[in-house]
Amino acid sequence: MGGDDEDRISKLSDDLIFHIFSFMEAKYAVQTCVLSKRWENLWTTLPYLNFSNLELSFWRRLLTHIYANFVVHFLNNRNYQSHITTFEVDLRPFEAMEADSIVEYAFCHNVQQLHIFNGFLNFQVVSPVLKTLHLSHCTASLMDWELPFLETLHLDHVTIWNDESIMSLKRYINLKSLTLVVNTQRISYLEAFIIDCPNLENLTLLLFGCYLNSNCNFVISAPNLSYFKFGCRDSHLSALKVPKSAEAAFLCLKHVKLDIRINELTWNCYGLERKKQVIQKVIGVGDFKAYQPTPFRNLESLELINLMPLPNDTVVASFDYVLKYLLGNSPCAKIFIKKDCSDGKFQEYVLKEDDCVATYVLLHAELEAVKKDLEAEEEETAELQNQLDVIAKKAMAKGRGELAIEHRY
Repeated sequence: MGGDDEDRISKLSDDLIFHIFSFMEAKYAVQTCVLSKRWENLWTTLPYLNFSNLELSFWRRLLTHIYANFVVHFLNNRNYQSHITTFEVDLRPFEAMEADSIVEYAFCHNVQQLHIFNGFLNFQVVSPVLKTLHLSHCTASLMDWELPFLETLHLDHVTIWNDESIMSLKRYINLKSLTLVVNTQRISYLEAFIIDCPNLENLTLLLFGCYLNSNCNFVISAPNLSYFKFGCRDSHLSALKVPKSAEAAFLCLKHVKLDIRINELTWNCYGLERKKQVIQKVIGVGDFKAYQPTPFRNLESLELINLMPLPNDTVVASFDYVLKYLLGNSPCAKIFIKKDCSDGKFQEYVLKEDDCVATYVLLHAELEAVKKDLEAEEEETAELQNQLDVIAKKAMAKGRGELAIEHRY
């Protein structure tokens, strides 16, 4: 750049600048606008508004009023005619009426992706364009919301004011992805937890922070389900009901990957996948004894990752139940075991025996033998090093003695 020529960054299109700003927190987007005179008011039409960056978490702890004032000042000075694509905000520092106004502002500007943290949303919402809704640590009357084009719903530690036992999402006919992360004791009193959504494809249900009623039934009605992840601290998988319509969706799934931690009695199924279709589960090994027949058919491979040290007889028996559950209807499935080594790499073994448990125990016996051999080699190396140190010390002492004799003569 030189003379009176315009700097090159000022010639960048607004769409490109907005795309760059979409990766920034709103504060930095405003600061970046000072780099060019043409950008001076560009932030007022910014469609990507992120007020929930990690730095703002520092503001919330020490100077929450600064954070709140910044958000209010930003919205008050923004171009009211400009639509909003993405809106992320933490409502903790705001009073109830002010928080409602901020959320309503987003809906009035046709927000398509809304992320709200720490809010009390006890009002009816109608939005014909919202596609993604992410609520974290919120209280909401979600069942009263009219969101006909909603495709992704993520509820993280959210209290639903309606019937908490039923997530009837039939009204959301376009909903394809649902995530429920529950961390409350209130769910322990439920007798039924029903998820009913006609076009749901991806479902994640995590209940790690609560204990369930042993009689609580989970009923999933999602004929098009192709991705499923379930996790619970006190899981009762025998209560998990997968309708026949959902079982049909599992027929195309060919490959299973399990991340197993025997010592914690936790099995993390990282996926049953065919191309981009994935199923995930987090399950307790003891639940398989009473569990319903496997809905999976004709799996081609079962991959076990991060096997822990040789288990006791009880866990081996549970391991047998796991294999029978996963491979009960997949007689031709191959079983692969990947052992995480100390250097971060994986060693892969292939089980070929019919008795998977016996092979599993044998495999661990082999691994233990290899481990002992390595330990023996390390001990031998250490002993040799000690001997070399002794020889070196003697040589140095002898050298000093000869030098002293020469000096005497």
